[in-house]
Amino acid sequence: MSDTRLELHWAAQLIGAVPLAFLQMTPDFSHANLGWIPDRSTFATRRVGGSPPICAGLNVQEFSLAILDDEGNVIDDLTLEGTTLDEGYAWIAKMMDRHGVGARDPGAFHRPLDDVPDHVVRRGEAFTGGDPEARAELARWYDNALLVLSEVAHDAKGASPVRTWPHHFDMATLLTLEAAEDPAQIRSIGLGMTPGDSSYGEPYIYVTPWPYPKDPKLPALEGNGAWHSDGWIGAVLTGSRLIEGGTDANMQAECARTFLASAIPAVRALAGG
Repeated sequence: MSDTRLELHWAAQLIGAVPLAFLQMTPDFSHANLGWIPDRSTFATRRVGGSPPICAGLNVQEFSLAILDDEGNVIDDLTLEGTTLDEGYAWIAKMMDRHGVGARDPGAFHRPLDDVPDHVVRRGEAFTGGDPEARAELARWYDNALLVLSEVAHDAKGASPVRTWPHHFDMATLLTLEAAEDPAQIRSIGLGMTPGDSSYGEPYIYVTPWPYPKDPKLPALEGNGAWHSDGWIGAVLTGSRLIEGGTDANMQAECARTFLASAIPAVRALAGG
């Protein structure tokens, strides 16, 4: 799944460049995050343009870029298999011009240098699409994460909408405990799901405090959760530990809910709130 995940991560940068180019920047960078359309396995940007507005999308299962109208219908698309990153940016630029959003040189779009793990597509090789079964599995992770995290966000005071952040490729909501003008100083709890990263080579659910406490006392967690303390501090439920309770979808959902019900108050205590 790792290589497929990395290709999707880089593909997400193509649509992530659209709001960075055409929307007004927000202090917390939320203008650049993505929504998830579960019945279409598609990431979508915020609306850009005006008459009418459009969104740029990435269909995970089909591994294609898409331009979506205001009702979510695909009005243009591009299969990414066999396409290079440069060709992807050129197509995005063409679509933005075609649909009246604005003209941009493809080379002027944002390209991450440090936030996204290295991959051969960054160095000019074409996307392959990876493993279709892995893409379907990752789509299910985003489907289920949206369901579980939305339940938490609905019930928790101060929770932000559940969105996916292209630079880390994680779907998350932020529970604000104490506001501040500088987003980096906001005392908060982050809840999310990442499809895998340098900490874990598999999908996992996390709950993290900000700022990180020094020398914390970490209580036991329920729902097969564990604490991560190498480089960052947070409660973690990895995919492999999630399925230890069985392969039944309802059982896995209950395990995730049990983990979050245990982890959130524990992390809230670490964050002093």
